[in-house]
Amino acid sequence: MPLDGLTLLPAVWELQEKLRYARIMKIYQPDSHTLLLHLRQPGANYRLLLSADPTYPRIHWTQYQPDNPLNPPGFCMLLRKYLEPSRILSIEQHGLERVVTIDLETFDADGQHSQKALVFELLGRHSNIVILDAQGRIMDAIRRTPAGTESDRPYQPGQTYTLPPDQGKVNPLRLTESEFIEAFRFAPGTLALEKVLQQILQGFSRQGALAAVRRAGFAAGHPKQDTDAQQWSQLWQGIQSLLSELQAGGTPKFWEGERFEFSGYDQDRDGGQSFPTVNDLLDYVFTTRVAQQHIQQAANTLLRSLKTHRKRVERKERLQQDTLADAKELERWKQYGELITANLYRIGQGSEAVVENFYDPEQAEISIPMDPTLTPNENAQAYFKRYNKAKTSLTMTKRQLRKTRQEKQYLEELAVQIEMADSPEVLEEIRSEMIAAGLLKAGRRKPRRQKRSQQMAPSAEEYVSSDGFTILLGRSNTQNDTLTFKVARPDDLWLHAQKIPGSHVIIRNGQSISDTALEEAATLAARFCRSHASPKVPVDYTLRKHVRKPPGSPPGFVIYDDFQTVLVNPTDSAKLPQKSTKKRR
Repeated sequence: MPLDGLTLLPAVWELQEKLRYARIMKIYQPDSHTLLLHLRQPGANYRLLLSADPTYPRIHWTQYQPDNPLNPPGFCMLLRKYLEPSRILSIEQHGLERVVTIDLETFDADGQHSQKALVFELLGRHSNIVILDAQGRIMDAIRRTPAGTESDRPYQPGQTYTLPPDQGKVNPLRLTESEFIEAFRFAPGTLALEKVLQQILQGFSRQGALAAVRRAGFAAGHPKQDTDAQQWSQLWQGIQSLLSELQAGGTPKFWEGERFEFSGYDQDRDGGQSFPTVNDLLDYVFTTRVAQQHIQQAANTLLRSLKTHRKRVERKERLQQDTLADAKELERWKQYGELITANLYRIGQGSEAVVENFYDPEQAEISIPMDPTLTPNENAQAYFKRYNKAKTSLTMTKRQLRKTRQEKQYLEELAVQIEMADSPEVLEEIRSEMIAAGLLKAGRRKPRRQKRSQQMAPSAEEYVSSDGFTILLGRSNTQNDTLTFKVARPDDLWLHAQKIPGSHVIIRNGQSISDTALEEAATLAARFCRSHASPKVPVDYTLRKHVRKPPGSPPGFVIYDDFQTVLVNPTDSAKLPQKSTKKRR
């Protein structure tokens, strides 16, 4: 389910229980819409994350420690000025709306106690974080309303803060059964029950409303007009059952790749990954999702740049192929020159010459185009000159076409590696490679504090076969070159998907490897190639000493011989080796 008011309810209760009276020691703003508060309780430290991200607005404690800019944004500096240090008095949700207020005890410049508040509005692309003074005036917001913008709720310093409009919905926590039935009665009869709940109750997303409807014994899509007063009471009991579980804490669960929810939301479904608290679930889900979003955004940026270069290379390849096609006429031009020379005594000046073609077994006559402004001998010399020029062009164009096709293959390799990148470190290495290759401008990036480990380029990934052989995988062209020509020994086994862009793979002790290790390493090579979704991928393997890098070839480009081929299924995860937990540098 989304982070609706129902999910926020137990999350805020957990925050209130754990963080009430915690002291705010440090405040960071890792990006334009996220705050990270470092808190201290007796015997424990916490990090509280508030993000007004337009796609994933959220609030929860977190284990995540993002990089922070060297120069904090202005909003962060303001919060540090007034809230370091301060103490949390309460964390409260407004009804079941997606608005959370953190009341704070602070100290003024003269050392006197004062109160301030952080108001966090989780409203999708309109999400915001606002700091208020003791009189409820806006001191600043992480996202100010631009000057001159007409708005019912301006976010400018000095303005009085007002809560978002409630849209006419009622808080089910303060609702009696009769009040619910009265509100329910006036909803359109054609609406499904879950739609009615979404319209009249605060905090209910579609998933939450469906959970309440199922608990009441109704199927999804059941129209309101097909219910009576007794069933309305039954629906009320379903809502109360859901709210009681949330108030008790529930059992937050997550199904990988799908959604998160609480026990009872999907009563007919087993499994899922359980978490001790809602905050732990939110931290796991959103940290994973945001990381994936950042990786995808970075990958898309690189792919857009790559697409431009691929179009350029393809256009150059077409022109070179056209030049080769034209150059194929060079033998005809040579023959024209020789035929004219052999018949100079019988050819007059004109626009064409008709002579016997002694290159034709039947000695048939041939018509040769002539330039009437030139003598026959000058025409012959013009054809010889055209022949020699085309011959030189043919040699150069063949050489250029080979380089163009190497460049095209290199760009295809880059595209595969970008699409399969699963970490910012891999993408950053590919980005650096593209800058070095002139495929991307370095640009200007805001400096960030980086851990020492992040300042070092990642090396090849290490895997272990089920029978104990070490398998190494390159995730970029730079890694592929380093792995193949600096890390691998001559008698290690080298693998690569056959005639398909992909990663280089090495098996240590190539002379004595098992069939099991060979199959698992080949499956890994197939998994990290362009045809990774295919059920059958041919993978070539040979000893490392049979792999060579042509002079002047782009990163990752190799040639090899004395190889064999094995057919594997990259979609069969059971045949993949296990990733090693050891760090390679």
